[in-house]
Amino acid sequence: MIIDRISYRLGLIACAVILIAIVGCGASEPTVPTPIPNPVDVSLGSILHLAEQNKEAAKQEYEGQFVKMEGLISSIDSDKFEITPIGSDILQMSHATCEFDKTEQASDLLKLREEQRITVHGRIKEVDSFISEILIPNSFACSTA
Repeated sequence: MIIDRISYRLGLIACAVILIAIVGCGASEPTVPTPIPNPVDVSLGSILHLAEQNKEAAKQEYEGQFVKMEGLISSIDSDKFEITPIGSDILQMSHATCEFDKTEQASDLLKLREEQRITVHGRIKEVDSFISEILIPNSFACSTA
């Protein structure tokens, strides 16, 4: 009889442990990836032109926007590249600086070439008017031609 009680109690303890393990280790809510917003098609040349004429208007209109723009790669560094408007002359100094994550996009960097036409997606962080510059952190190339 004492053995039956001990067995019964051990059985209850085992059930409780199993129940706690199932509840504690149960399937968690699946993580939903952060959706990438639909980019607004913009003209790099138009943004730079506005920044040269009125920096504050360019800031108000474009900073914070998730955009898609085309340009020609003018320089490439280890963590960023710069693009100028398509059709600009060789003396073009205004540009967009496109920064990216070296760990996730290192192989993409190796595919880039100066004077290559490229389309980028990214959120405009800053518009500056001294030699107009647009800073796009964590941008990524979506296509090259």
